[in-house]
Amino acid sequence: MRIGFQMSGGLGGLFATAPLSYETNTDDLPRQEADLLRRLVGESGLLVAGQRPAARPEGLARDVFRYQVQVSTGGRTYRYDFDDTTVPTRARPLLDHLTAAAVHQRTGGSTERT
Repeated sequence: MRIGFQMSGGLGGLFATAPLSYETNTDDLPRQEADLLRRLVGESGLLVAGQRPAARPEGLARDVFRYQVQVSTGGRTYRYDFDDTTVPTRARPLLDHLTAAAVHQRTGGSTERT
């Protein structure tokens, strides 16, 4: 399973010029991390056909984080683009995990988390 993640926006455009990003392939991760990511993706509901975050009218929310998530598995690719106001509740643990992985990588940690 390949996962791509990007977070931008935030208070005052915190990540406007340098979005926080993380990409991984579960085949390249230690088994525990790979199993955790697979579980979080499954529990997020994002791989359910037709699952889409609720649309938010433009201009109503300011200073929110925006998320782009791409998951490729089983010959299919799922793409999502949402913000803090439209993130499905079940997807929040996955986004929290991907955000932590991206911060860890950006601050000098390895791309593999243990």
